[in-house]
Amino acid sequence: MDLATGRDIALVTLIIEAFVLALVPLAAFYFGIRGMRALRLRLDPLFPMVQGRLRRVAQTTRTASERIVRPFIALGVLRAQAKGTTRALIRTAASARPHRNQGRYSARITERDAT
Repeated sequence: MDLATGRDIALVTLIIEAFVLALVPLAAFYFGIRGMRALRLRLDPLFPMVQGRLRRVAQTTRTASERIVRPFIALGVLRAQAKGTTRALIRTAASARPHRNQGRYSARITERDAT
């Protein structure tokens, strides 16, 4: 056996080895895809039922959270209204009072404003 024949045998052996090693992931992908298709066929009829239940759970959760939060929001609104009303009353009472000259510069300012 000469060098060229040994080279050809080694090359064929490497090609066969590469082909066999490539078949393993290819087979894994093939059977994985077949399994996913079979699983999808079994699960497709269940999706509408699951979506309906999840929709009901979301609606119930939303309703419950609104019922829990509603008193706190109403309390915050009432507090803000009371605060605004109090400030308006204080502002109105303060503007209705006559201003007194207080401090050492107030007499000079009122004289200048009078001219």
